[in-house]
Amino acid sequence: MIMLDRHVNLKGFLEGGPCYPMHWHSVLLNANLSQDEWRCIEYFQIRAREFLLNVEDLKLPGFFSLSIDHGGQKVTVESNAFPGRHRVKSLYLDFRHFIADKEPSKFQRTVNILSKNIDRSNPLQTFLSELKRNFLREASFGITANGRELSVARLVDLWFNTEFFHAGREEQEKERLEWLAVLHDDAAHQLLLWGVINTTHTVKSLYACVKDLCRTGSLSVNCPDPRIIFRDASN
Repeated sequence: MIMLDRHVNLKGFLEGGPCYPMHWHSVLLNANLSQDEWRCIEYFQIRAREFLLNVEDLKLPGFFSLSIDHGGQKVTVESNAFPGRHRVKSLYLDFRHFIADKEPSKFQRTVNILSKNIDRSNPLQTFLSELKRNFLREASFGITANGRELSVARLVDLWFNTEFFHAGREEQEKERLEWLAVLHDDAAHQLLLWGVINTTHTVKSLYACVKDLCRTGSLSVNCPDPRIIFRDASN
């Protein structure tokens, strides 16, 4: 099945080439979803589209790389493309819907809804488990300064809750200022963008699964070819 979508370009996404075709297929849900579950799915569809289109609009290079230098008095972080913190703030506005506990479109919540409503033996369960495991997989990656580690997950939590979207608690702001004292210029912003951009493939994969679900229409979830699922799960 060719993955067509009028919002996001999914043509060829997680499919094989002409000589080794591997296509998505449909998996029917075991039962209709509850009103709350439909609300979560529908919000994820909207939020994922906006996030993916925002990433596309950034026009980042195909290979987004990051370099970290601990050699100076302050840690330096540089990427091969950084649009500026004011531009990427709009990306973070879209991304925060996948991680905030109270958001219906939270990534892990959407995965759990699908997993709950398909057969346990279906290969899609393996795919969903991999998506859940890989989302913010680089969250444990980060930087070390003055004997302390700042993971991407902690960076997201601190900067989202102090600089970008909230006033933050006093202890959060204190910790952020401590890190700013040992980080050079835009080091935190460079690492933050790298961490968020690295979730794009996982968000796109889950969006491809749920994009056709509709409470007044299709109860089918899209599932990649099992050969792709088990190939990726073995890595």
